[in-house]
Amino acid sequence: NPNFLKFATEHEQKSKESTPDQPQLELLLVDLNQLHWHAHVPSMDYDIITSFLTLHWIKNLTNCLESLKCLMKPSKTIMFHVIGIKPGPNFQATMKDLATTEKWGPIIKEFAHSTRWQDPNIADWRCAPDPAAAFADILTSAGFSVSLCQRMAFTYTTESEAECRGHLTWLVPFTWQLAESERDCLMTDFMAAYSRHTKQPEPGRYVWENEVLVVLAQRAAVELHRPAGGGQ
Repeated sequence: NPNFLKFATEHEQKSKESTPDQPQLELLLVDLNQLHWHAHVPSMDYDIITSFLTLHWIKNLTNCLESLKCLMKPSKTIMFHVIGIKPGPNFQATMKDLATTEKWGPIIKEFAHSTRWQDPNIADWRCAPDPAAAFADILTSAGFSVSLCQRMAFTYTTESEAECRGHLTWLVPFTWQLAESERDCLMTDFMAAYSRHTKQPEPGRYVWENEVLVVLAQRAAVELHRPAGGGQ
């Protein structure tokens, strides 16, 4: 989504204004679902690559990781936080509430299942009996040596209702299929339901509850491939 690049560019500019001595970042918009996406990245000798709350969107994770590997020096490190084992109970409850409504039910019902809560075209490893083991298998098959791949509770409190609504607008999987007026209407109804199911230490502040995979791995110096046991 080009809005991600716009968002990142604006925040990079604000950061540069507050700390003018920091190095200039080069921002690129690349589709990680495309085959050989690494060809669009100018440098291919990174010591460390990080990814936070992104890779759950990738359907063919093996292809993505093999491209990622091409950008790295041998034996160097990747560090991921991967969201989406399943959403927090408050998000699930909100989706199920709206799925019963006449207005939003036809759109939402296919996304309301506790494990297939997002676009059904994204990664199947999340639905495996042991998602962490499935993800580790895919890493190994792509040529990485896995040091750590474990589930971790993820909790975050937003500073305002506007911040929470902004995050949820990106997370609700079908919002960008709607016209802007419909999207605003959906999010108003979503926030009303979400507030009923979510802890609020203060008015307007919402406690996010989710689960992530914490991953640390190295590009293998000698690659030993084995079939991925958890799907793509």
